[in-house]
Amino acid sequence: MSIGRDEILDYKDVALELVELYGYWALFFTMFIDTLGIPMPSKTMLTLSGYFSHMGILNYTQIFIVAMAGTLGGFTSGYTIGRKIGTPLIEKYGRFICLTPEKTTRLEKWFEKYGPWAILIAYFLPVARSVVPYLSGISKMSFVTAIGMAAVGATCWILLLISFGLVIGQNWIVLEALLVDYYPYLIGGVLTLVAAAVWSKVRNKKGTKEVQ
Repeated sequence: MSIGRDEILDYKDVALELVELYGYWALFFTMFIDTLGIPMPSKTMLTLSGYFSHMGILNYTQIFIVAMAGTLGGFTSGYTIGRKIGTPLIEKYGRFICLTPEKTTRLEKWFEKYGPWAILIAYFLPVARSVVPYLSGISKMSFVTAIGMAAVGATCWILLLISFGLVIGQNWIVLEALLVDYYPYLIGGVLTLVAAAVWSKVRNKKGTKEVQ
């Protein structure tokens, strides 16, 4: 039974068309804009780029260089804006990237606690990756230190996702067969975990009420 096969092929066709139309520029602007805090499918784009490198449409090394250029370009812009304008910018426009004052306060404390290391860690956390460029500038951190940590974090993050896409491409036939054959078990496992989490939460609430 080929459930999902046509959908998968359609998705590939759309992605291939985008790559043929915009190529590396699509990757560059996706990474640049996403780093500035405007939501973009950066993780999907990197994974697809890795997959396309397996197909011979894109070059693995060039993907990495373009993605790094876009990411560090966005980081530099965010750092400069944060250093020149400061906190009022986030307070005024943070809501457009789902950054509430409460989230800003937590991120600022987290940033103060871990310093430059927060930049590296942020690349693997949602929202934080797009906020640390501004916080780096606001805190007047040395640009050399900030961009250095950003380069290390971005390198690890980008290589991980590109390589993941490459591995998917190399093993796609096997993965697709497993997905078609075992997806009912996967869905059942997920539903079981969700039910267990809900049951645990309800039980904890009952226990808290009894103690009170």
